[in-house]
Parts: sequence; structure tokens; C-alpha cells
Amino acid sequence: MSNLDQAQLRKGNNMLGQINKFKVERITDLGYMISKDKVQYFMHKNDCNNVSYNIGDTVEAFIYKDKKNRLAATTNLPSITTNRYGFCEVNGVFATGVFINIGVEAKDLMLSKFDLPLNKNEWPQVGDKLPCIMVAKNDKLYAKLVTKSYFDLVEEKPELKTGSLVKAYVYRINNNGINLVDDDYNVFFVHSSNLEKKYRLGEEVEIKVSKKSENDYTSYLPHDKVDVISKSAKVILDYLESHNGVMIFTSKSSPETIKRVFNMSKVQFKDALGRLYKERKIQLFDDKTVLIK
Repeated sequence: MSNLDQAQLRKGNNMLGQINKFKVERITDLGYMISKDKVQYFMHKNDCNNVSYNIGDTVEAFIYKDKKNRLAATTNLPSITTNRYGFCEVNGVFATGVFINIGVEAKDLMLSKFDLPLNKNEWPQVGDKLPCIMVAKNDKLYAKLVTKSYFDLVEEKPELKTGSLVKAYVYRINNNGINLVDDDYNVFFVHSSNLEKKYRLGEEVEIKVSKKSENDYTSYLPHDKVDVISKSAKVILDYLESHNGVMIFTSKSSPETIKRVFNMSKVQFKDALGRLYKERKIQLFDDKTVLIK
């Protein structure tokens, strides 16, 4: 390959994963040759949304690699590019990672296992939605998760009121809780003490806004309080009955301990203790809780 050909290939690869405007240079039996900055790309008729073009027309197209690893163009524009992020639905889950739908038929992208949690229970499932951007690596396109630093750049977001119910998607999980983002790129945090189960990336969760910080919202999971207290009270009673009617856990126990032992928040634990005490099913002491038989 000549130095000129190599330079043209580098220019072409630099366009990989981007949407640009191109000029139709010539028409072939199978499609069109389009160009930008003296680099030509083939665009198959199947990639034209049933639109016909003439020589000299301007076409907005996305550059990708076809099945034979050749640079190609399509007017079917994806939901994300190398310089634009968005939400993508998970299409498949494999040992090497997950495939996401970028809105272009038969052109799903791989999100590598190295960008996913070590705990596979936290991996997204088919149908979950992830905030992603494209990356070009070794002249191939992949997906990569985006996080709060991207969302903070969005200037116009609707102001959410305290108590608002919002549907958002989990994009980060750690010991402190989960971080979520909604379709408008508002960011939310739910503390681990308020979580009733283990969550996974991309999972849709309904949350309630508690308060606004500078760049995000503190939130919690809305519950039917009566139902939650009843369920929590049963968990505590079952624990007491299996431990000879005595436990060392009280309303003074730490949220972390309560979460680990009973899988409920401290608020839920205290509400349940109060219910059981009023029903005269337990006695409360400074250092223990006793079942009344």
C-alpha cells in the first residue's frame, strides 16, 4: 500500500463512528460512492432508507465497518456516536460482555465485560437501558458506559420537585447505594439503607425525589408504608423465633448491620419494632429485643 493510500485509510478511520455530510461522487449497481475530504466510502442501496440519490447530492451518513471489516456508510443514523451519547437497550448478554442496540439494524455494539461489574449479578439483562457512547479502538467500534461527568454537561434539564415520582435507570452500584439517571439526564442517588434488594445496571427503578443537591437529587424508594411495616415485622418475628426469642439488635443498631442481617433500612426496622411493641409481641431493652410468648 502506498503512502497516499495509507494516509487516505487513516483519514477514513478517523471518520469511523461519526455522522457527517458527504457528496455523492458516483452511482454503482449496488449503491453509491460518497466522499468527504477526498476519502470515498461505499453506501449500499440497503443503507439508504429507500431514498435514491443523484451525483452531486449531499448525504448525511454514519460511517461504520461492514461484515468484511471495510469502511461503509449508512443513512440509518444511530442513537449514539463517538461524540454523542444516549440510552441504548441491551440486546444480548454473553460471557464476553453485552450487546447493545444503537438503533441501526444488524449493527449492535459490544460493551465489554471489562466495563461491567465483577459481580455478574449486577450485569444488565436483555431489555435494560444503559447510557453509552461509542469508542473507536483498533479501527473497530465498541460501546462504553458514560457517567455523571457527561450528564453534568447537559444544561437544560427540567426542575424536579420534592416528592416527585421518577423512573430512572441504574448506572452505578457501590456499597453506599445506587446512582440512577433518567431520560432527561437528571442524576439521582438512593442510599443503601433504603434498598430492599440487589439491583443491576440498566434496571428501571421508580424513585421519589427527596432533595436537590448542586448537580443531582437525593432520592428514596416509594413504599406502601403499611405493607412494608407488615413485611418487616414478619421478618423480625421469624428471626426472633429462630433465635430462642432474643436478639441483640435494637433501634440503636447501625443501618449497615440492620441491612446485612434483615435486608431492610433502619427506618423500616424501627417502624416494624414500633408496630410489634404496640401489638405487645416484643419487649424492648437498651441492649436486646425479646419476643413475648
